Amino acid sequence: MKCRIRHLVLGSLALGVTACNGAGPVSNNGDGSPTAPVVAGGLACILSAPTSVRLAEPVVPVGFTLRNDDGAAITVLKRQTPLEGFLGDLFEVTLEGRRVEYRGRMVKRGPPTAVEFVTVNTGSHVHATVDLVEGYDLSQPGRYRVRFPRHDEFACNELTIERT
Repeated sequence: MKCRIRHLVLGSLALGVTACNGAGPVSNNGDGSPTAPVVAGGLACILSAPTSVRLAEPVVPVGFTLRNDDGAAITVLKRQTPLEGFLGDLFEVTLEGRRVEYRGRMVKRGPPTAVEFVTVNTGSHVHATVDLVEGYDLSQPGRYRVRFPRHDEFACNELTIERT
């Protein structure tokens, strides 16, 4: 089996990404993501969230999807992505142009283990939803902008969430 090696960098963590020929099962997104994905290096990255969330709502869900549009399977380290949940400052969040500081957990780890990688087969995707409130103070009304800046070979779309 022929394999291609790719390197993705998320923040300061370099990722070894292996792409191998071979088709895998096709997964359906199912949620009809309202925003267009940003595609680079064979991975389409899609952030999704409600456009408006009332202040009385305790949860602000943000979906994170990596879809493999490449001709080969791609293996990605889940660290520093929503695929592992909130274990560090994942997003750049601003309110009316001012940075909202991260206030969630910060986890320090050793070298990655095999269980921290996920393979995305050709035509498939991996998805996770995190609660933005777990990491950021969204208690003020206004327009929040959410970005996932920790990437090199793939980029995600930006979100705007109105808190009313």
